[in-house]
Amino acid sequence: MMGLVGTPSALTSTTQGLPYWWAERYGLGPVRETKGTTMARTKAGSAAAREVRAKATSDNRVAVIMLKGRPEYRDWINELAELARMPASVLIDHALAEKAERLRFRPPPPR
Repeated sequence: MMGLVGTPSALTSTTQGLPYWWAERYGLGPVRETKGTTMARTKAGSAAAREVRAKATSDNRVAVIMLKGRPEYRDWINELAELARMPASVLIDHALAEKAERLRFRPPPPR
């Protein structure tokens, strides 16, 4: 019996005779049929979906800095950012620009 996955009337899915609920329960998402072929949709958090979103929204930005530290250090940065009323990333950006200016280094390019 050929039925759509997720429909209560379907006794089996269109993939390998599995129960209709199997694909969704085990993370394959809803199954759709295209020209005689049954395909599972990718989950929003899958690597393939992230890659597609990254290409669609790419503006050639990369991660620039990653600081490792103890939770106390993180809390200190967050408290300082809250006092300055800006996100921690903006606070760090401003601090680096000020330090570069004091050292008579060229100003940073736009983020």
